[in-house]
Amino acid sequence: MKSRTGHYKLIADGACLGNPGESSAGFVISDSDSNEVFRGSVVLGKGTNNTAEYSAIIEGLKAALRIGVNKITVYSDSELVIKQLTGEYSVKSGVLEQLKDRVLRESSKFKSAEFIHLGREKTSAAHNMAEGILKIK
Repeated sequence: MKSRTGHYKLIADGACLGNPGESSAGFVISDSDSNEVFRGSVVLGKGTNNTAEYSAIIEGLKAALRIGVNKITVYSDSELVIKQLTGEYSVKSGVLEQLKDRVLRESSKFKSAEFIHLGREKTSAAHNMAEGILKIK
């Protein structure tokens, strides 16, 4: 796959019908000019809001790698997940620790990767992807 130059944005969001409940992940990848280059969603099965948020980031990072992105900023509306990924919060759940480790392994495959918290209003495209797939299931 040809490498994509420039810096890309990954907006990721998880959704859960109940907590725990049926969960899904949605993500949107765009270039530095905010032109969308890829979007996707995945039904995850039974999970929690937090596992869905982590899974959305993992799926988005994997997709970004597949399309040749090498510099990425990950945005999520989950303050907990972002602060766990940046080390500001500790992880007290074994399941979340495993998901955090997966995110960090995937993100280490990029030349650069950073994680930033955004409010829900700015992650709506990914949120709609995640919620939409649950509703049509």
